[in-house]
Amino acid sequence: MQQALAAKGIARPTRVQREAIPVVLRGRFRSLVFADQTGTGKTFAYLLPVFQALKDEESLGVHTEPSRPRALILVPNRELGEQVLHASKHLSHHLKLKVRFLGQGHPLGKTTQDLLSSGVDILIGTTGKLLQALDEHWIHLTRVRFVVIDEADTMYSSITGFQEDLEKIFYPLFSRIRRTSKQAKPPAGDSSSSPSSSPSSGSSSAAPVHFIFTAATITRDLQESLQKQFPDITKLISNSLHKQAQNLKIRWVEVGFDKEDKLLTLLSKDIMDKKTMIFCNTIQCCRATDLFLQGASPSLAASLASFHGGIPPEKRKQNFSLFLENKAKALVCTDAASRGLDIPDVSCVVLYDFPKNSVDFLHRVGRTARAGASGDVVCFVQKKDRLLASRIRDAIEKGVPLESSEWKGIERKVSSYGERSRSSPGIRRKESSGRSYGGMRNKGNEGMRNKERSERSYYGGMRKEGNEGMRKESSRSYGGMRKESSGRP
Repeated sequence: MQQALAAKGIARPTRVQREAIPVVLRGRFRSLVFADQTGTGKTFAYLLPVFQALKDEESLGVHTEPSRPRALILVPNRELGEQVLHASKHLSHHLKLKVRFLGQGHPLGKTTQDLLSSGVDILIGTTGKLLQALDEHWIHLTRVRFVVIDEADTMYSSITGFQEDLEKIFYPLFSRIRRTSKQAKPPAGDSSSSPSSSPSSGSSSAAPVHFIFTAATITRDLQESLQKQFPDITKLISNSLHKQAQNLKIRWVEVGFDKEDKLLTLLSKDIMDKKTMIFCNTIQCCRATDLFLQGASPSLAASLASFHGGIPPEKRKQNFSLFLENKAKALVCTDAASRGLDIPDVSCVVLYDFPKNSVDFLHRVGRTARAGASGDVVCFVQKKDRLLASRIRDAIEKGVPLESSEWKGIERKVSSYGERSRSSPGIRRKESSGRSYGGMRNKGNEGMRNKERSERSYYGGMRKEGNEGMRKESSRSYGGMRKESSGRP
């Protein structure tokens, strides 16, 4: 693990990684949601501990099996899936775990079947392709230990409509959990059968399933869905969530019938040499804007690419690659490019169409000023946009969250199987006796002992005396303010 991180030039964990990795490594939770601003390292915050946990199982005789993944990572679109696949392949090169991907544009033919049959530890996929593979019995979920929902705010959006797919995927896992919960339980205080223990040789069918959700925003849809399905979910919510990045400069431009002319002037003079994303609200607007810019300026036409749902997957992939490789300097896109994608060195974001809500605003502007870099945003505001734009602008100037959420600060409810909760320094934890996993009741939960906390480092499972990073952060919030338990929404 340390070799893999060194090869990527990663020496220190980010804030979200410092908080999430130890919780996932300990495994004493049924469900976990962690949320922070875009570009803060959330992908590695779940990949690193999941890889480490699966690798640790091998010493107990659990190994790769055909068509039976031990971890599922679900993503809303092919492009994000391929980025997660790329990061996973880098780790798997060092840790020797088998990673596979099922997504739009990847037909379920003999090649895919042969890959799955040759063994799979981690399966990354979109929900549609995963359900198709399940229906055709190409994969089985009997050995799944971890289920990760990346971009959970998108996956649980009432607009995108992934919730029904997720429920179908979760159903056999919930059924398995209910069956195994009826088996013998360890006596109170017996840590030998704690949830962090890996299964004994051969099968993980009786092992706990851990659900991990990560998001850049906590929307009402996401909050209500998780509270319904996972009432005792562990929450790690950054206090910087729903706020503008500090190193972001925003310009507000009033536009009317001169909207196209102002865009052309902006691109030709102010940001001609900057890597720029131009956001539209609809596919039709994307096409019209692309056509206008292509005809208005030959120099712009040569450095322009489009990205939206109306483009065939292979062509969309080509356009995205052109932008990633700086062969295209400007990308005209819909919100398909605003969720989860890691696009390095975006200097400017133009909101050609003003977003319809503050969540979309946060995702769009989050494409720039990532990982400590600076960035510019230009907001085109028409008369119909003034009320929302004014509210967002006021919130930014006051330094308050743009989107309200009942999950504030950090709440850790570290729930373990058959154990009772203990507090750790500076964090108030709630014991949970509510129903989890769609109605399965759990009585009594216990968090991790302080001694056990000191025996895992963030990266690689090596011993780190005192776990200084966690201690120093224990009386502060995830982003600098105090940690508090917000209680259940």
